[in-house]
Amino acid sequence: METRCHFCRTELVSLHRVAVGERKPAAAHSIWADTSRGRIGICSACYELEQFEGLSTKDIGAIHYMFGTAYLSSEDSDFRRSIDILTRAVELLPVPEVQSALGCAHWRAGNRPIALTLCREALERQPTHFGHEKARAVLDGAA
Repeated sequence: METRCHFCRTELVSLHRVAVGERKPAAAHSIWADTSRGRIGICSACYELEQFEGLSTKDIGAIHYMFGTAYLSSEDSDFRRSIDILTRAVELLPVPEVQSALGCAHWRAGNRPIALTLCREALERQPTHFGHEKARAVLDGAA
């Protein structure tokens, strides 16, 4: 598997720091996403700069999903940031897995009615999608 950012070629690890330059913000996260171009790694600096050249709309939606869930599950979880990113992901990739992740982000941010609606709709569309356990936990009030 490639260990460098697909765009800037920075060496990727699950959590890393890159020196702040004038043209590129610091990278704090990296993700690997399965895209139409194969599995690629992307650092958060390139993500923030929307370095998506050559990727399809579906690929970009998947990348938003991966970063949105990364921000949701990091040690210093930023629920608002996660919701913003996952909302973009749902717009580009409206599948139950992404919808459930957005529902979980809303749940953790305290937006219970929105969370319940999103998770209920995702489970109605596909009861056993990847991540359905989290959606069920939201509906059970245990997330």
